[in-house]
Amino acid sequence: GKPFLIMQRINGRPLGDVLREDVPRQPELLSRFVQLVVDLHHLNPALFLQMETFSNQPPDDPSAWLPALLSRWRGIVAAHAWAAPIFDWLDAHAPEVASGTTHLSPLHGDFHPHNVLITPDDQLYVIDWSGFSLGDYRYDLAWTLLLIASSGYPQLRELILSEYARLAGQPVTNI
Repeated sequence: GKPFLIMQRINGRPLGDVLREDVPRQPELLSRFVQLVVDLHHLNPALFLQMETFSNQPPDDPSAWLPALLSRWRGIVAAHAWAAPIFDWLDAHAPEVASGTTHLSPLHGDFHPHNVLITPDDQLYVIDWSGFSLGDYRYDLAWTLLLIASSGYPQLRELILSEYARLAGQPVTNI
């Protein structure tokens, strides 16, 4: 009846380090990395909607997710005048992006190769779930692309995006 946390020690290395060192395996490892996030985004969100954290999530109207997110962000940066034009632009373009949101997906919130461990037996484990939420999968994917590009690998953007579309079996639009 009390909250608890189960932890397991994973004997592994960050996938980001292995990707830098093992150049011949990069294509295979990147594909496996992308498959992890595709699998996450395809989990049934109903499994998580019972959690207290998501009790105010709009499960029947996924297109309401983006306007709610923008509203929260606007509240956070309201004291900064420089942010107003950005939010005006986002508000103006949100309807076309939100119209592509057909369902909520589980989101990692910080998915990048250094939050994936690879074990000596070649298994991948996703760590650092502190940013977990439900929302539009493109938000999670865009954040992943931004993190990878800002880590010095902007050339991987198109490769990861095309691999995501291939593995998901559909194009990624309005990202």
